Amino acid sequence: MASGKELFLNALVVIAGILTAILQIYRAGDVANLVLLGALLMFVVVYFIYNWLREYFDKIEKLEESANRLEGRLDYMNELHDIEKRTALLEYKASLKGAIDPRYIIVAIILFLFVLYLRTAGFI
Repeated sequence: MASGKELFLNALVVIAGILTAILQIYRAGDVANLVLLGALLMFVVVYFIYNWLREYFDKIEKLEESANRLEGRLDYMNELHDIEKRTALLEYKASLKGAIDPRYIIVAIILFLFVLYLRTAGFI
């Protein structure tokens, strides 16, 4: 289930894309406007493809973890291996502590292109 942040980001991206396309339809634009419109729509598509791939790989990872837990319940001899996995997971999570989600960067680029489009179209 999508969190509130994800729903907000998705709505923001869709609104920026639709509003730009509507403004471009009702306004005869020059080349700069068309290029910015194309770039903005391309980044909207990239955002949703990245989001879909991320959810897909998260789902695969959860299924793999579930399968590993079932296998671990059946085989009590690999407790040492389980402790090593937990340690590796903790080390991995500690290394991701300051990582920035690429979706936020893509949304920032989309908003920047949207404002730039509005400026070149004469709305700002």
